[in-house]
Parts: sequence; structure tokens; C-alpha cells
Amino acid sequence: MTEFSLRQAEEADIDAVVAACAEAFTDEAVYAWAVTDPATAAGFFHATLVPAIRARQVLLAETDAGLVTGTAIWVDLDTAAPIHAEAAVLATMPGTVGGRIAAVAAATAAVHPDEPHLFLSAMAVRPPFRGRGTGAALLSHTLAEADERRRPAYLEASTARSRELYLRHGFRDTGEPIQLPDAGPRLYPMWRPSPPRPMP
Repeated sequence: MTEFSLRQAEEADIDAVVAACAEAFTDEAVYAWAVTDPATAAGFFHATLVPAIRARQVLLAETDAGLVTGTAIWVDLDTAAPIHAEAAVLATMPGTVGGRIAAVAAATAAVHPDEPHLFLSAMAVRPPFRGRGTGAALLSHTLAEADERRRPAYLEASTARSRELYLRHGFRDTGEPIQLPDAGPRLYPMWRPSPPRPMP
């Protein structure tokens, strides 16, 4: 078991977080399908992660030596409106972002729950550190906070393996899988209800 700790990412962490995500997402099913030009990876992650870090939405796992081993982006939503707005912006962009990434955004926005919840926008662990509890810790940390707030959670699993991890943490399939176009991968929308309120 690798020793690591969890903390909120700060702006000073951006280079380390971009590097970790660029490595961790290389073999992630949806990312590998959507971003076909490796030269665009750093710019894509930088554009995505800087606003998320500034909004304090990025949780990171790091070793005692300060190496970022995994990240999770959690977004607190009251409605699905921000998800639809982001999909609309992506649809206007040219190139890779305006193509397959926009297709992912449109397909997932179409089924996104329109009620208050925490949304796991993305989670990834660097390959050498997988299977050592990092993903489970990134999940458990925020889900414990969600339970304290009586907040449900939502995500889209991109592989059978990640789906199994989410099932173990209380998520359940909701609706049909999302089939991406052009022989793309399937996404599995999953919902974790909030715990019941204690009896008075």
C-alpha cells in the first residue's frame, strides 16, 4: 500500500496536476477516444484544470515526497444548467474540442440529473499507483462530506472496472448506457442517493 495524503489543489499545484492528469488519462477510454492528438493534451488539461482549481473543485492525492498520484474533480450543482451551458460552449469550438469532446459533453448533458447533487466530473490515478487505494480514498473523502450534507452524487463510469469501484461505494446504474458516436466507448450514468435523515 502506497502512503499518500489527500488535500485540495491550489493554484501553485497546476503544473503537477496537469502532468499527473496527462499521464493518468492516457489510457482512459473516453479521453483516448476524444483527444486523438497527444500534442493537445497539456493545453486541454490546463484549460480544464485551472478554473476547476480556482473554484476549489480538485481533490488530489500525493505521496510524502509531493508526487501527485491521483486527482478527482467534484462539482457541487443545484441544477444541470451549468452542464448544458458548458456543452453549448464546446459545440462552438473548432478542431478536436469542437468535435469529439463536444460530442461527449452533448451526450452526457442530455441525461444529467436536474436536481441538487455532487458531480464527479473526472477521476484518474497514475498507472503505477493503481490498485493501491488511491481511487477509493478520493471517492470516500468527498462522499463522506456528501453524506454529512445529505447530498446525492452522480457520475458517468467509462469502464467496467471503474463501474465496479463506484458500485462498491454506493452508486447504482441510472438509465441506459450512453453510447458515444463513431464506435466510441460507452458511459454508464450512476447515481448515489443521499442517506435518509435520522428519525427525530
